[in-house]
Amino acid sequence: MKLSIIIPVYNVEKYLDECLQSLFCQKLEESDFEILLIDDGSTDSSLSIANNWCKQHGNIRVFQQENQGQAVARNLGIDNAVGDYLMFVDSDDYLLPEKLSTLLTLAQNYQECSIIFKLLLEQPNSTTQISPIYGVDYHHLYSGQEVALRHFVFGSMCRGIFPRKVFTEHNLRFKSGFTHEDAELCFRLYPKMKQVLFVDEEVYFYRFNEQSTDRSTNIAKLKRNIESDALVVSNIFKHLNSYSEPIQKRYKTIANSIMTSFFLRVKNNGIWTKEDFNERINWLRSLNVYPIKGATNSWKTYCLSKLFNIKPLLKLYIFG
Repeated sequence: MKLSIIIPVYNVEKYLDECLQSLFCQKLEESDFEILLIDDGSTDSSLSIANNWCKQHGNIRVFQQENQGQAVARNLGIDNAVGDYLMFVDSDDYLLPEKLSTLLTLAQNYQECSIIFKLLLEQPNSTTQISPIYGVDYHHLYSGQEVALRHFVFGSMCRGIFPRKVFTEHNLRFKSGFTHEDAELCFRLYPKMKQVLFVDEEVYFYRFNEQSTDRSTNIAKLKRNIESDALVVSNIFKHLNSYSEPIQKRYKTIANSIMTSFFLRVKNNGIWTKEDFNERINWLRSLNVYPIKGATNSWKTYCLSKLFNIKPLLKLYIFG
């Protein structure tokens, strides 16, 4: 089995058929890939749709769990996958036609190679925009260490296919409890990759979803989204000693920049109150992400970080 496609499913009856149909338009034999549908406690007809597809195709397996979130659902998929490569697809998105056969051929030409591709992003006005990969050579085979040191690609896990072996050998799984589990795993995953190839090709259609936590105007969801940045940084620091010294330095700089931006987002979105300020600062201290220690990605953010480390000035900055 060449490829395992892992798809968490939660209340996506509107989109699931289109998502699954796109997977059978890839010039692949059904014996070459499997689809693992993990129903995360859907309350609409999503599970019924998934089971109907399973009846029609022998390469689809359906799993059920109580609602525990995308990270737990994906981990269940990883634990049950048998393909040489893993791909993560969100159930409200889809793949562009006739892409996977080429990607798998590329991957198999190299030993344990991850293939990273472009996304096609749907915009709020229904137009589309290509999500580029900045500063990479599409004809160069990178090591994971090189990518972690040189390129900021720590985002969606939906923009690549990855050797399953890297997950099993290093016990890599998604962490739950925050909204940026993709980014957090990328920090741990990329240094472990043996080879990485970037392709100048749009493969994945990322649908604009007004209900997404990243776009929510609900203050509670917005607060959870922003404070997830601090949890990602905390997890980066927890794993620092497992990386080479250059990557430790690089990750510290990125983490410090994230935390500087964190306070900008807190101010601009009004998610904290003056009454909560001390409690939230103590929470950041407990995560070992405040005060901000060391370099950032620019002199401007470095100066801001020093300002933010002075608690009375930080409070004045946020609340005026």
